[in-house]
Amino acid sequence: MWQNRAVKKRTAIYAVIGGLFASLFIAIGPLTPAHAVLTCAQGGTCAISDTGPGGGKVFYVNPTGFACGPTFSITGSPTGGLCNYLEVAPGTWYTGGSETTTAILTIRDDRVQVPNVYTNNFGSPDNSLARIGQGYQNTIGLLAFTSGAPSTQARAVRTYAGGSNSDWYIPDSAEALLMCQWSHGLTPTPGSTCNSGTPNTNGSFALNYYWTSSQVYNSAGADSAVGGKYNGLLQQFQSAYGNTADQWGDTNIYLRPIRAFGLVSAPAFTISKSTETAYVGTAISGYSINSTGGAVASYSISPDISSTPSNGISFNTSTGLISGTPTAAASAVTYTITGTNASGSATATYALTVNAALTSNSAQAAADAAAQVQKDKDTANVLGTLVLAIGSIQQGLATITRAAITPGSKKATAPSAKKATAPSAKKATAPSAKKAPAVKVNPKPKPTTKP
Repeated sequence: MWQNRAVKKRTAIYAVIGGLFASLFIAIGPLTPAHAVLTCAQGGTCAISDTGPGGGKVFYVNPTGFACGPTFSITGSPTGGLCNYLEVAPGTWYTGGSETTTAILTIRDDRVQVPNVYTNNFGSPDNSLARIGQGYQNTIGLLAFTSGAPSTQARAVRTYAGGSNSDWYIPDSAEALLMCQWSHGLTPTPGSTCNSGTPNTNGSFALNYYWTSSQVYNSAGADSAVGGKYNGLLQQFQSAYGNTADQWGDTNIYLRPIRAFGLVSAPAFTISKSTETAYVGTAISGYSINSTGGAVASYSISPDISSTPSNGISFNTSTGLISGTPTAAASAVTYTITGTNASGSATATYALTVNAALTSNSAQAAADAAAQVQKDKDTANVLGTLVLAIGSIQQGLATITRAAITPGSKKATAPSAKKATAPSAKKATAPSAKKAPAVKVNPKPKPTTKP
């Protein structure tokens, strides 16, 4: 009786505590952890002058996105879609010395057009929005055209791996113009000029010419005498200067790599199971997460599993997993697990029921039941073996019987197949096998007759 009263008393106390927590939950709302925000370097949203994933600085932002990548396509981004940002490498990028180049290309015959490199008309280079992202494809074309020329700086740019990224390239004229505007403290605007502002407000650039990966064709003037010439476009980073053309093989021109990248993909994930029935005093098994989308920056759960109910279970906002050992029984609660990154979020649901702990009697009963099940299995195995043995014996007897009664079978004989004889197979004789001696018999006396 006293045990029943103690149980009822504890139940009442738990009910009061649960009511207090419920009131607190209603008053202040769910205590869900705040989402961790990804930095630009981690793949989050970037702003002008943020440090990018490659360790450089972001100098251009386009929320709408632009074509990019080695094929200058709408799926060229490292994240599989349009690019949104341009990042410039730091001035220390070139470990071989100064970023001044001795020769960007080994091209001395300027009458040769470099294949797969966008060609501008002399005097009117295309620095519009349509050319943003073009530099990667240009650089691939320059590198292919000069394969075998070890001094080419296109090779140096393509082997640069700042931030463990391998997508650095030489900016085209439109991208170099945006980089110049940013360095002067201007708002980078495609098609605008770079002839105002203060040089090196941002970044660290030589007040000199920098190579672009764009080429220009001039068919007029002195070049017309040789059928026109192809030159590389340069960008001047000193104030009041813009694009200019120069021979591809010119020296003492600077070079700075850039890269284009986009936002990370939105999260997408599934969990290994959606329901679980746990027991007080026994650790929950939980679930595993299979991510099929962009990297998740943080996870949250609603309602807060640590307080709804308060039963010793916790939630990890970094891994999205639950763990712990329930301390109180609770009816089923369906939780919503949310994974978030800079591009969006994804959710999954998980229902948890907590039953009362197994008592010692019920645990013993369960153990006895398991033992009985095993005993039944053992008995069944023995019986099965006996049945098989009896069946084999019956089959053998049936075979013998059929052989005895089946017509045409061999003649049945006595236990010994040999011909039966008297106890001695030899011819029976008198006690003595030798011939008995003749017995003399006195002849009957003849009658005496007298004459």
